[in-house]
Amino acid sequence: MFGFTRQEKSVIIFLIITFTIGTGIITIRKLSYRNTIEQFKSRYSEMDKNFSEISKNDSLFNIQKEKDANQTINLKININTADEDELIKLPGIGPVLSKRIVSYRKSVGKFKKTSEIINVKGIGKKKFEKILPFIYID
Repeated sequence: MFGFTRQEKSVIIFLIITFTIGTGIITIRKLSYRNTIEQFKSRYSEMDKNFSEISKNDSLFNIQKEKDANQTINLKININTADEDELIKLPGIGPVLSKRIVSYRKSVGKFKKTSEIINVKGIGKKKFEKILPFIYID
């Protein structure tokens, strides 16, 4: 065969077989890797769906949600006596606005109407409407 000795033929056949086996192993690994990724994706999406359903129906989650809602409903703050920490509890009022409210109250005096809080820089109609259910004057 093509003028090769018996030993050369054996080496060539060995190399061809080794190359074929190596190529087959690489191909199988690539295919199994793709399958593993697909399995992971499907399992992950299934677990994600299960977790979403559980968290929607979880009584602890619902209790915390109701507790938060009740806290905001029961919150009534006297804007003439509240300090900065209390004012921060109002929706849309942060540390800066609470300081402005307190300093406005110190410089101008107590609020006579709740609507006077609009005179504080940073509080407009929308923010006033948002906090109105939670404020009062005594």
